[in-house]
Amino acid sequence: MNKMMQNNIQEFLDFLNRINKDIIQRNGDQETREMRNHLMELINYLTQCTTSNKFNLERFQAICVLCREKLLTLIAGGYVWDSEMERGEILKKFDSYTLHIALPNLESEQRLALERVEAMAAKFEENRDSFTRRADLVNAYKKGVFIDLNTIPAWLRNYCGLKFKNLDQMATHGFWDGYFHKLLRADLDLSSYPSEDPDWKKLAECVHEAAELIRSIAAKAGYTIDSPKLFEPIDRTRDDVEYQMPEGFTGRYSQPPYVPEFRNHVHALADAGKRNFGVSVAAFGVSKGEQRIRPTRFVGMNPGEWSV
Repeated sequence: MNKMMQNNIQEFLDFLNRINKDIIQRNGDQETREMRNHLMELINYLTQCTTSNKFNLERFQAICVLCREKLLTLIAGGYVWDSEMERGEILKKFDSYTLHIALPNLESEQRLALERVEAMAAKFEENRDSFTRRADLVNAYKKGVFIDLNTIPAWLRNYCGLKFKNLDQMATHGFWDGYFHKLLRADLDLSSYPSEDPDWKKLAECVHEAAELIRSIAAKAGYTIDSPKLFEPIDRTRDDVEYQMPEGFTGRYSQPPYVPEFRNHVHALADAGKRNFGVSVAAFGVSKGEQRIRPTRFVGMNPGEWSV
């Protein structure tokens, strides 16, 4: 290991020891005890690295993923950190330290992906007020599609830098666990539904950058992703279709809160006589070479859901 790597590890160790000190000062529940166990494993491993001058990326990634998951659980559960450990910054610091250590050891394609994520994260931060003002949109995806638009950069940073050792693993798992489909769905929706709201457009730009990164990762790993279009007729004998859309999108029974852009556009199309058209995509068609892995699954317009 070079001097910079050693310094990065030592800074991370100092940070981890502060977290550990905060946790052991309390009796804690099962979650905090499990967090401490993972912390000690990471601390012991990094200490071993500094003495042996050897570093194994895959082991580091595996331990960090477990630590991060427990850290997220504690934060979500309202764990109160002491004054030195600011609750809102702790995850950012953890990600920053792990990234600086992992980055020099990653394959070149992953390093490039992470550089794009960092640029993307800055853009998300610049437009944070737009995410706040369009809480209706953010909440609709969080509750109905199970993706938090606010945390896309953090998720991609962790995904690109910690969980996997190459692009093929990243793409395979991204489609398997569903996150790629959710992100691509948000991108398609935001780019397809019309809106004059500047905040909508800023969100759409941020999400589109993330989706383009996903498509780039998939393409380099040999995957081809379908490019479906919304508002076109669906052939139920040919297309894979479902007819369930979350209330936050449809404004079912005209009960707010809902996203007006979705409801207004679907109602306008229905008023013009259109029926049985695609209003979203639940999963994107994916192929690898000659193998068709899955078809595109449309969400069709259900008049009862949209109250038309």
